[in-house]
Amino acid sequence: MLGRQLVVTRPAQRDLERVPADDRARVLDVLDALIAGRPGLDLRKLAGRRHEWRLRAGDWRILLECDPGAGVVRVMRVLHRRDAYR
Repeated sequence: MLGRQLVVTRPAQRDLERVPADDRARVLDVLDALIAGRPGLDLRKLAGRRHEWRLRAGDWRILLECDPGAGVVRVMRVLHRRDAYR
């Protein structure tokens, strides 16, 4: 995902405001690593969904939508693992 533009949706911004400060820093570091193309991220495609992915940052799940044609990665939600898949 090197060279992609990152767009954080309004629901994801609200989610980030609710994440504790230490965990928020971890989430932001993982997003930086994604855009920089660093290896070793726990990134998985969501089953049954065409352009939706999940990125793990500790106990937090970052739900992404990728538009390969436009080179855009949208952060849709940032949720605790207990809530992410409901």
